[in-house]
Amino acid sequence: MLINEVVINNEYDANAKFAPIGLTPNNTNVDYLGLRVAMRPSIFLKLAAPIGPHPTPGAIEFMRDELRQGRPFASPFLILSIPDQWKRDNYAATARVDGHEGRHRLTAILETEGDDPLEIHLFFRQSLRVRHIKPNWIEKMNQRLIPQLTTRSIPGPFFTPL
Repeated sequence: MLINEVVINNEYDANAKFAPIGLTPNNTNVDYLGLRVAMRPSIFLKLAAPIGPHPTPGAIEFMRDELRQGRPFASPFLILSIPDQWKRDNYAATARVDGHEGRHRLTAILETEGDDPLEIHLFFRQSLRVRHIKPNWIEKMNQRLIPQLTTRSIPGPFFTPL
């Protein structure tokens, strides 16, 4: 998938010169493990834990350089915890972001290419797979989430399902 100048590749190719930056086994199996959504980099960065005052030296610059050279990036992802009450159709509690991968990639993309939506993966704690996720859960997640390392929920929408 090509979005602006960002090449998104979630497949491992043993014959390729380089693997996509950030590729994990979860990315290669997203249709079993989680969901593909389109999300703006700024929204991802709002939901994930902040990079902090002391980012990995040179990481964002490295990502910008690789992006400019056309190296493929794997889709960043968020890990969500679904409230147990949702299994009983009680939606008083809010889903929470409690993990991430890809903040440096998305910071570089945001700075270089802008804030256009791109493919982001959502994975779930509690051994939930996509077959366990009810359509109304996706709607509820998109309406309100608790960002990582916070306690207050924020309103969506956050993504468009792909």
